[in-house]
Amino acid sequence: MSKYPLFSVIVPAYNSEEFIKDCIQSVLIQTEVDFELLLVDDGSADNTYEILKQLAKKDARIKVFHQENKGHTGARNTGLTNATGKYILFLDSDDMLEPDVLKKCRDAFEEHSSDIVIFGIRQYTPKGIKQLQNLVKDGHYNLEDTENTILPQLLMSPKGDFTFPKSLIGKVFRKDIITPCQSQIPSDILIGEDGLAFVHAMLLAKKISVESDVNYLYYVRSNSVSHTGDRLALKRFSILLNYYWEQIVPLHPCIGEQFDRFVVAQLDTATRFLFRSGCDRKYFKKQWEQITAPDYIKQAIHSATFDQKDKQGRKMHLKHFLQRHQLFWLSKLLLK
Repeated sequence: MSKYPLFSVIVPAYNSEEFIKDCIQSVLIQTEVDFELLLVDDGSADNTYEILKQLAKKDARIKVFHQENKGHTGARNTGLTNATGKYILFLDSDDMLEPDVLKKCRDAFEEHSSDIVIFGIRQYTPKGIKQLQNLVKDGHYNLEDTENTILPQLLMSPKGDFTFPKSLIGKVFRKDIITPCQSQIPSDILIGEDGLAFVHAMLLAKKISVESDVNYLYYVRSNSVSHTGDRLALKRFSILLNYYWEQIVPLHPCIGEQFDRFVVAQLDTATRFLFRSGCDRKYFKKQWEQITAPDYIKQAIHSATFDQKDKQGRKMHLKHFLQRHQLFWLSKLLLK
């Protein structure tokens, strides 16, 4: 038996005392036992760090790290630096795993030599439970399959939805695939940063498995930014889009073909966050002018097209129309 574990499960934790025990327990009860659990306390102000230390005393597979607050990217990178497993799974501290996640992923890695395994995400919201659907059918894809099936809609499909959630959750990566992608993410990208690492890793992978019958359990809390709003949303998304444009788009022609649609979708999300912050029109206009100043953003807003054969495509086409004509307060009314 190898002295190194097969899996490294990395959990960044910040002020997570309310949820962290359930999160950790969902890892410890995995039917696959060949793993290490790296818990990174990111400068919590509550009792999170004390809870982590107490839990580590009860299971030798748990490793605890403590640092000044560096955000999700810094915490993930600390976990990666100290991980010794062949495969990496990132788990948010308020989420959980179904018991057979690691077992199913191990089977895919061993039987199909996969670089990345993408599994299901079951989303828990105040309104109920929703199974997030991958647009790609379950199966095992080699490089040719990926080029023909996954990459043409990796960033965004023609009708304007996501093939897979743009995040690190709900996936397991070969360590040598995800490490260079995650470690180079700038610390000033505070939203969508894990999506960047995921997209980059997908472009490097040669074999990908999709297993939707096993689930990551994702909890949407009432105090999340999608509920509370963000006055700096357009600025944050501007930094994100600029990184995509400079670092990700040049990696593969397929990304450039999808980028215009992706820009429209991200601006729509940022607009929603800004509206929920309660800002006035003057503030919104100034923020909008700043984010749309780059030529590539102007080009995207002008040139994006969406397949309108179904409801999703028509919905995105309408949002694009409102952006092009700057009918933002009509857009705000449509959100109600």
